[in-house]
Amino acid sequence: MKTILFPIAANSISIVVPVYNSWKSAKRCIESVAAQRVLPREIIIVDDGSATSAPNLLKETLKDCNATFIQFSHQGISAARNSGLNLAKGEMVLFIDSDCILKNSTIEELIATVNQHPLNMTFQLRIGGDISRLIGKAEQIYQTAIQDILYQSDGSIRWLNTAGFAVRRQYAKQFLTLFDETIKRGEDTFLLAQLLKTAIRLITSRIALLCILPICHCFNMCLKHIRGQFIHVTLICS
Repeated sequence: MKTILFPIAANSISIVVPVYNSWKSAKRCIESVAAQRVLPREIIIVDDGSATSAPNLLKETLKDCNATFIQFSHQGISAARNSGLNLAKGEMVLFIDSDCILKNSTIEELIATVNQHPLNMTFQLRIGGDISRLIGKAEQIYQTAIQDILYQSDGSIRWLNTAGFAVRRQYAKQFLTLFDETIKRGEDTFLLAQLLKTAIRLITSRIALLCILPICHCFNMCLKHIRGQFIHVTLICS
């Protein structure tokens, strides 16, 4: 039987941000969520066993958002993402790494892209670099080249980066765990393989997401391929 998907609204987006000993960068990430022109339904911050708990100032930043903080012993980023997914109530779940910054139009552009592609299950944000820094400029060049090469004429991309990745919650429920918790490195690649097995197209959007990552780490994350929808909101990497 064919699945019928209806247009989604802003209050249908849940954001999951896993954090592990990175509250300083997480603060910038969460501030970028709170500054969205259209706020999500909720933001779930998953503390993966950090040495210190979330600062009160961070919680104050989210006073106008429906924020949930959960904490458990360190199990890795995949377990943290799965925990956030299990708590999410939105129709779409957007995973953002704690060292990334959203442009203030990200949520509304994601909603527009999802509604333009009602039969697609997964969506990839565009990854970029922080061009205010030299290493970020290099990352911007690298990320742009990779994504432009893998971008398809139908709006999909043969690439996946979970630093800025969205999935329909009803689709994610098909997996016992969407992110394999036994894999400590390369979990993006394994998830890509799982999506390809089910013939899922990854749609890309023009939304930008800024990823504040060391350039060497980004190289490890970017050598992946997928067919899905691409969202050109730029995630900044530096």
